[in-house]
Amino acid sequence: MRNAAVAGGLAASASATAAFRILRAWNNAATCGERLRHPEAFKDMLKGEIEQGLRYTGADIAHAEATHSQIWRRFQAFLEKYEYFVLPAVRREHTLSD
Repeated sequence: MRNAAVAGGLAASASATAAFRILRAWNNAATCGERLRHPEAFKDMLKGEIEQGLRYTGADIAHAEATHSQIWRRFQAFLEKYEYFVLPAVRREHTLSD
C-alpha cells in the first residue's frame, strides 16, 4: 500500500506543479492586485506572485484550469479505489523559483 499514490495515478508532475503556481499567482493578483500600488505593504514573495499573476494571459489560465480539472478527476478516481489518503505534514519554506 506504500506506493498507492503512484499506482493510483497521482504521482506529482511538472504540469501539475506549473498549473498550481499559475493559479495561485493569478488568484493573488485577482485578490491583491489593486493594492499593489503600495508595494511596501507586501512581502517580496507575495509581491512577486501578484506581479507574475498580472502577466498571465487568458490562455495560460485556461491551460492551468484544464490541468487542474484533470488532476481533480484523477483524484476522484483514486478515492474510488483507495479508502485512505494519508500525507506527511512537514512545513517547507519555498520561493517563487521552487
